[in-house]
Amino acid sequence: MEAGALDKLASGNCWLLLCVLLGLTNCMVQKSALCIGITLVDEEDDKFCMLYQPSKAALSTGWGGFVVDHKLLDGDCLVFQLIERTMFKVYIIRAASYLKASTDEASSF
Repeated sequence: MEAGALDKLASGNCWLLLCVLLGLTNCMVQKSALCIGITLVDEEDDKFCMLYQPSKAALSTGWGGFVVDHKLLDGDCLVFQLIERTMFKVYIIRAASYLKASTDEASSF
């Protein structure tokens, strides 16, 4: 990852764009709603509160802190598991782990 990329990911303009956050857009809030509070729970059971903006299908306020605290890098994969109506367990699969695995597989041929 290029220098400063983590800063860019976590800046005040950092958003996680989601096509649909497991039905939150259609089931829980009207399109006219400004935002809804949700909680992400990491693998250590630490909780991170943030805002979901249905009109933009994006996580905004609070997302930058999650990025910084978990040292997310370009290519890392996040899996969101709905555990309560507005709470998601987040599993992080590091890009380095699956890139290394694919390199190891290629070298075994």
